[in-house]
Amino acid sequence: MKPKVYFTRDITPENVVRLYHLLGVELPGKVAVKVHSGEQGNQNYLTPEFWKPMVDELGGTIVECNTAYGDASGGVRDHTETHWKLMEEHGWTTYFDVDIMDAEGPDVVWPVHGGKQLAENHLGKHIEDYDSMLVLARVRARGVLAGAHCTGPVPRSRRAHVDTSSRPRSRRGGYNEGVPQQRRLLMAITVNLYYTGENGAARAFAEEMEASGTAAAIRAEAGNVRYRYFQPLDDPETVLLIDAWEDQAAIDAHHASPMMAKVAELRDKYDLHMTAERYVADEDGFSAHDQSFIRS
Repeated sequence: MKPKVYFTRDITPENVVRLYHLLGVELPGKVAVKVHSGEQGNQNYLTPEFWKPMVDELGGTIVECNTAYGDASGGVRDHTETHWKLMEEHGWTTYFDVDIMDAEGPDVVWPVHGGKQLAENHLGKHIEDYDSMLVLARVRARGVLAGAHCTGPVPRSRRAHVDTSSRPRSRRGGYNEGVPQQRRLLMAITVNLYYTGENGAARAFAEEMEASGTAAAIRAEAGNVRYRYFQPLDDPETVLLIDAWEDQAAIDAHHASPMMAKVAELRDKYDLHMTAERYVADEDGFSAHDQSFIRS
C-alpha cells in the first residue's frame, strides 16, 4: 500500500490542522504528540506557539525523550533534569502538558521483527501510558508533514539513540573493530590532544605511555571508547591523541583517577606542550550521501 503525502507551501498553524484532517484519521484515547522541542543554542525549531492549534485539537501531551548526545553547548538534552529546564525555557510547559518519556526506567523493549540491523528497539517507559501518537516534524522540502502513528519507534529512549544510529559494518583500521565499539563512538565526546616537543620527544612520550601500560590502563577505564596515538606525516615533532569517552561523567572520573598523575609526569619528563580540540558526536551520523564516499 502506497502512502499518501500532502504538501503545503503556506506553512501556518491552521494548515497543519488542515493537513491532519486530510489524513482521515481520528486518534483514539490519550494522545502523545512528538515534536522536536529545540536544542540549547539552536533556534531552528518550530515553536510551541506554532504547534498549539494542532495540539489543542487533540488535547494532546507533548512528548520527548532524552538524547544519547549533548547539544552543541555541552549537554542539556541528554539528562532529564537539564532537559526539563530547557523545555521550560523554550516555552513548552507554558502551553502544554509535557512528558519526558524515559525520565524513569526501565525502557520498554519492543522486538523488531525481520530487522536488518536491530532485533529490538528501546522506547521511553511512558509510551505505555498513551493510546496513540501524532508525530509533528519539519521537513527540509519546505513543507510540513503530519504523520499519524498509533504505535511506532519515535519516542526512542537515550539507549535507543545509540542503537539505531549505528550501521554494523567491518572497518579496517578506523576507530576500532566491532559493532559495539562503533555504536559507542556514535555517542562519544572526543578530545583531540596534540602533544608537541623537540628532538622526537612527543613520539618517545607516546611510546612510553604504551610500553608502561598507562595507555592500556586508561583504555580499561569505565566509559573509555578510544585512546590512540597518531603522528602527522608533515609534523614529526607532534603526536595526536584521539581520546573519546561515552559522556562527560566518564571524562570527569578519568580526570579524578591516578592515571592523570602518570600522564602529567611523562608529559613533564618529555617537556611537551599541548593544544586541544573537543567534539560531540553528531546525533544523525553520516548521511547516505556522505556514506557513499566511504569505502568499507
